[in-house]
Amino acid sequence: MSNYSVGVQEAILRAFKQIVYPRRGIQLTGLVLCVLLMVINFSWWYLLIIPAGLLLAEFYSMQAKAKWRVWAYENVADIGQLQRSAELAELLMYQSYNKPSDFAGKELNEKLKQLQTRFDTDIGFVDDSSISPKTTIYAKFSAQPIMVFSSEGIKYKNEGLFEWDKILNARVAHITYSRMSGRTGTDVDAGSKDFFRFEYGQQRYEMPLSSLKISDWKLDLLMYIYRGRFSLVNSY
Repeated sequence: MSNYSVGVQEAILRAFKQIVYPRRGIQLTGLVLCVLLMVINFSWWYLLIIPAGLLLAEFYSMQAKAKWRVWAYENVADIGQLQRSAELAELLMYQSYNKPSDFAGKELNEKLKQLQTRFDTDIGFVDDSSISPKTTIYAKFSAQPIMVFSSEGIKYKNEGLFEWDKILNARVAHITYSRMSGRTGTDVDAGSKDFFRFEYGQQRYEMPLSSLKISDWKLDLLMYIYRGRFSLVNSY
């Protein structure tokens, strides 16, 4: 019986090591091998190595993801936040907490089905000891600190500390854009961008995630952990 000793951050980082990085390695190996063989003895047939590498990488990824998912559901205490972080990190499909895993096999999916009953019981906030008392978030390609997260709140640039109980609607927002087509006169897709947003007093603060040196799943997890720590300290 697991004692749920693994934190959400550790589980997500383990997924990257076991799933994402090997998948990229297989894809890159196929590309490099194709180029080397074409240099040594040119043949258009070698181009088939690239899609073969992509298929192999995807097959490996599905197998590794199924095993990691069972392990994570079995060992992480805060399974709700684990699911949310995994979805934001694009490790699991959105709202897939009660779905079977592709390529998992009957035995592994039976085990997964048993573990999914954990989602029926809300255990509340569970701290993650791997996250330090304070985390500084920097601008990308710069040593300039933008925010400092702690159990007290968010220290934003030079504006002082914003306490968690006064911060509203803190979230990672996915914004899609449209533009009018000059040919048809109708709205067409113009891309999307992720922002970190929150409100304090009468002000809304908004930063493109592309300008910050942090991923969306990590930023979301930090908000959850530090706000949870704040609530624990101030709940009496």
